[in-house]
Amino acid sequence: MIGSTLFRSRCLLLRSLSVHIGKPPDASAEIAGILNKANWRDALVSSNLAAEINPDVVLSVLRSKRVDDPAKLLSFFNWVDSQKVTEQKLDSFSFLALGLCSFGSLGQARSVVIRMIERKWPVSEVLSSVARCSRELSDGGGVVVYGILIDVYIENGFLDEAAFVITNTKDLVLDSSKCNVCWMRF
Repeated sequence: MIGSTLFRSRCLLLRSLSVHIGKPPDASAEIAGILNKANWRDALVSSNLAAEINPDVVLSVLRSKRVDDPAKLLSFFNWVDSQKVTEQKLDSFSFLALGLCSFGSLGQARSVVIRMIERKWPVSEVLSSVARCSRELSDGGGVVVYGILIDVYIENGFLDEAAFVITNTKDLVLDSSKCNVCWMRF
């Protein structure tokens, strides 16, 4: 009888602990909620969430579609980058550039692509990331980002990389001047 009472009390203790522990809140969802506020930066800094920001959380916020304003997402991305938390993920750059293109913010998308290229990721990884994120968003912004990507590679003298994007992107229609610059390289 004592053994079964002891067992029963342990089960009750474990059950009560499981109620209090629960699932930790989703930091990206909470951050997205804060980003939808007018004074998001102050709210984020004063919250305990600022300490939880890492590249995975940033990527989750960017891909979540919980924030409708791409300018706020860019501002958040820039703020995190300025905090020098750690290097952002390639897909974060891709999602951000695609989102900005979808809203017609081509100049801002271009600045994100420039920063992506400055990180010196291999062109095959960059192209795969843009393609993967474009498929996930399925909004057609990928074609514009491919064009920006090619332009930035050409402007920086990375003609092999530009040619790689051109030859490895299906259904991409380019003006002849971009193609000529790349093909003159060979």
